[in-house]
Amino acid sequence: MYKPHRLPAWTQFSNRVPATREHALSIFEEHSWDRRILDLVRNIEGDMSFWALVELPRLPRWSRDRVILLGDAAHAPLPHQGQGAGLAIEDAYALSALLAKGGLKDYGSAFEAFENLRKRRAWMVQAYSRAAGRAYKFVGDAATRRDANWSSLPQRIGWIHRYRAEEMAPLPSQTDA
Repeated sequence: MYKPHRLPAWTQFSNRVPATREHALSIFEEHSWDRRILDLVRNIEGDMSFWALVELPRLPRWSRDRVILLGDAAHAPLPHQGQGAGLAIEDAYALSALLAKGGLKDYGSAFEAFENLRKRRAWMVQAYSRAAGRAYKFVGDAATRRDANWSSLPQRIGWIHRYRAEEMAPLPSQTDA
């Protein structure tokens, strides 16, 4: 995996900058990226950018007073599972269910319940996205072992897609009102 010793200066002002194919290849070849990835880069047509992939460290709290963070603001994962938007939608559903159940006057309890409900899942997705990002860049024997297991991938990551926020935080029924 390419991880610079120090983040480039541009990362302080932006999450991406224009790049060239030659610059990308020089970095990826230096770090022994898989030949197939290098071939993909060699065949890029049009604009190209370097993106800073930065994971948000675990926040001890997602709320303070009447303000709560959710989605990427609370637990941004790396993009290797494509779950950032999905987690935000799950968060919105869970938070709305908890607020609907207890009412806005009891927002403190709803916020605490929300954090207790969502942190474990968000952190698991973050960890799995981090591991997947490393696995995508394997070379040699490690890549061969990874590729031999692709067929079991749906079973191994199915837990991400089977999650149902409504089972964890059901909205109150009409009769509860």
